[in-house]
Amino acid sequence: MSNRAVFFPDDIDRINAKYFNKLRQDGGVSADPSYWYENRSEVAFEFGLESIRAYTSDYDGGLRDEKAVIAGTLGLWDGQTYSNDDLSLCSSATSASLSILAYLRHMRGFEYIVFETPCYFASYKQAQYLSFNVCLAPTYFNEKFNINLDLIDFSHPKVIWITQPRFGIGSNYDVSHLDAILHCMSKHDVLVIDEATEQLTPPHLADYSHARDPRIIKIRSPFKGMGINGPRVSTIIHGEHRCRQLQLAREQVQGSIDRFSLDFAVKLLSEPERFFMMLQTANRQILNLHRNLSVRCIGTRVTMSPMQNGFIGSASVAYDSLDKPYVQRRERLLQHCSEHGMPVIVGANMYFAIDPSREFVRFSYFSKETDLQEAVRILSLFSLSTI
Repeated sequence: MSNRAVFFPDDIDRINAKYFNKLRQDGGVSADPSYWYENRSEVAFEFGLESIRAYTSDYDGGLRDEKAVIAGTLGLWDGQTYSNDDLSLCSSATSASLSILAYLRHMRGFEYIVFETPCYFASYKQAQYLSFNVCLAPTYFNEKFNINLDLIDFSHPKVIWITQPRFGIGSNYDVSHLDAILHCMSKHDVLVIDEATEQLTPPHLADYSHARDPRIIKIRSPFKGMGINGPRVSTIIHGEHRCRQLQLAREQVQGSIDRFSLDFAVKLLSEPERFFMMLQTANRQILNLHRNLSVRCIGTRVTMSPMQNGFIGSASVAYDSLDKPYVQRRERLLQHCSEHGMPVIVGANMYFAIDPSREFVRFSYFSKETDLQEAVRILSLFSLSTI
């Protein structure tokens, strides 16, 4: 906490709003000694790098033209019309997550957040770093991984954080269950839907947006669901009513976007039909691979999660000996994987709730097909052995 007698509060946003924003908008600036988005670099001019000398930031309308292309294609994807102020550009789904959490914690004053499990580790860790009171809501294999809403205290304002497709499972969200969540929430609560790996056209939850319910905020990454991870561009779809504060939070935790990633995004999203074909190709790849792996599991205690969308699923290994402690069974599985040269990420690392009867192993469906086939074989060997 700074001492106000020594440090005057940082009020740059108030200053700009009162004195300088209109000057910039009207082109009335005569001298601009403090501005940082435009810079004159002799290196850039002398060595032919002028096109990449400046910051590329979505802050305060800095990427109007590029953003209009992205907003247009996202709108076509969702069957809606998005203005530039309906969304914010980020450098990744992870930075989008942090921006949303910072906005909700420090600008909206939320203290409580509930993550439906399994969940993305980075969002959970970020919420802890920001001093949220974090609750992990358990879901279970035998209950189709639906939250038991009776376990959630809706008596005070909170954030509910879910994933579509379901993280670590790959199934599409149960719409009736989503309706039940929204029904239980108060008008002050916020629902964040992480759609970073969405592949379907239209998206499975296209009808659920800020236009339908202003409590909804979404994360959408155009390329993550394709397995194209080099371009670092993601979006927060939030509606105009959140634009100013969310972009301030985003600017403070992320800053500008990589120029090359932005150019790639604009080029690809300028061709909506091609973009949608790429999504469909990605989903077809996942569905075909899931079908083949599921056949290999027949007659074993290995079950593939019901992949419908996205690329992050899991295989569950049902233990055939329940008379030993869960920890011992789990360690034996890890030892088995080590002995067969197969590093794995297991349930706890994806925030699956403990299920004494089985263990979950993460399957990334953009891994080599032969690797995934061998993984099923190795897990099947364990499931057929004596624990």
